[in-house]
Amino acid sequence: QVETPEAIDIQLRPASMYQRILAIGVDLLIRSVWFLLSTIAIFMVFGNLTSAFADGNFSYVAVGFLLINLFATTWLYPVLFEVFNNGRTPGKISAKIRVLHDNGSPIGWSASMLRNLLRVFDGLPFCYAIGMVAMLLTDKGQRIGDVFAGTIVVDEQTERAYPRLAFL
Repeated sequence: QVETPEAIDIQLRPASMYQRILAIGVDLLIRSVWFLLSTIAIFMVFGNLTSAFADGNFSYVAVGFLLINLFATTWLYPVLFEVFNNGRTPGKISAKIRVLHDNGSPIGWSASMLRNLLRVFDGLPFCYAIGMVAMLLTDKGQRIGDVFAGTIVVDEQTERAYPRLAFL
């Protein structure tokens, strides 16, 4: 529950672990396809221009573009989507979740950069184990990056359909 400056209480429901895993899976698929296609494009461009790099600098230029592409694909993708798309990457849109500040305001540049920079730590030792343990231990379902950035991932679904089990 968050109180706005107008003294209105807003209920924010933290996203479930299933929703977050679904969002990461969709984003990973999109980023993998993008990286594969852009890497093929880089090799096609530099493969056709090998005569221009006859002095041996071809490999360094191609590797440089590949490293820039890898950085943009893995780190800038979530930051740009979260800042310019109201806290939602394509994976978060499909899982119906979004990232907000703890107070319910939209996420900004510094918070998005910090939470995504700490994603590397949350992913240790494998399969986001530290992040999942942190989500289970915090009352708001935050991973380490969310705690340090002051953000929360919330469920956007206003209603849940529980047919035939509503009487329980």
